Amino acid sequence: LHGVIKEIQRRPFRLSRRNLLTSDEIQFTIAAEYFIEGSDGKLIDKGVISGASHAVIDSNFQLSERQAMEDASKRLAQGLMSRLSEGW
Repeated sequence: LHGVIKEIQRRPFRLSRRNLLTSDEIQFTIAAEYFIEGSDGKLIDKGVISGASHAVIDSNFQLSERQAMEDASKRLAQGLMSRLSEGW
């Protein structure tokens, strides 16, 4: 199994009621491309999978961002394992 992260996105999800130029919540998405090769080097399967997460923006933005990225990574991994185990 080989994987390559293709894209990491961060975009506003919910705007503040007090100020429409700021966000209260942000969405993180990670997209990865994967390849499965057999022992003989032949390509068995390939595809693209993504994982997403939302984070409420608070005073410690770096911590919120790190936790949301970790959650999005876990969702990507769970989706990949589900696709691989259900696809055989």
